[in-house]
Amino acid sequence: MKRIDTKNIPFLQFANIADFPELRHGVSLRRRANGGESPVSLCKALDFKADHLIRHKQVHGNHIAVVTNPSETVGEADGLCTSRFDVPMLLLGADCPLIIVYDPKTPAVGLAHAGWRGTVQQITMQLVETMNREFGCRAEQMLGGIGPGICGNCYLVGESVMMIALLNLRDTEGLFRPVKVEQGIESDRWHFDLIEANRRQLVQSGIPTENIEISGYCTYERSDLFPSYRRDGAQAGRWALLAGLVHIK
Repeated sequence: MKRIDTKNIPFLQFANIADFPELRHGVSLRRRANGGESPVSLCKALDFKADHLIRHKQVHGNHIAVVTNPSETVGEADGLCTSRFDVPMLLLGADCPLIIVYDPKTPAVGLAHAGWRGTVQQITMQLVETMNREFGCRAEQMLGGIGPGICGNCYLVGESVMMIALLNLRDTEGLFRPVKVEQGIESDRWHFDLIEANRRQLVQSGIPTENIEISGYCTYERSDLFPSYRRDGAQAGRWALLAGLVHIK
């Protein structure tokens, strides 16, 4: 990813999709002592109208909403996609990886909020499949980005989460590692690599490996850049992924 500094706020962009003029996108960075940056500020930085944002509620599910109009209300959704212009879409995260998928030939863009619940429900695959079905996209020409999120070394889950993932995901090899404890004390906690799980879903959907960019930022480790629910608790702020298509003048 590359950092962009503007008079409004600094933000990050995926290098593999940053040079398409019809797509605007950004990942907000923590600038204030508490919380993340305001989505309104990110809208200003990317020249989107904040009152055009899609209205929805993230619930850690796998529903993908197809949006067609600015300011549209779509209810509960953890994934958004559109092929319309001037329809900015925004998702919030506090450790959960946020995913972007872009088909420059259609064009169409989609976002997914991939916490553990969304991941085991294969929300990233659902996003690609929805875009293929609704917009005529082709996975082999898509570009994907996996935004900041808690890394596998920092994300610990119980055995029940691991069992749900083993039952629902196609490929779980290496996604879980037992927590090491000293003095021979056993633990029922496991490291879960959400980033890799979602990368595999993009590949399983047909997106070429070389078309996928991973941010490399761990929200838990980088307190200087991102809020983290696991680190900061319920008072943690949120970081945002904003994207939309625009007409080229």
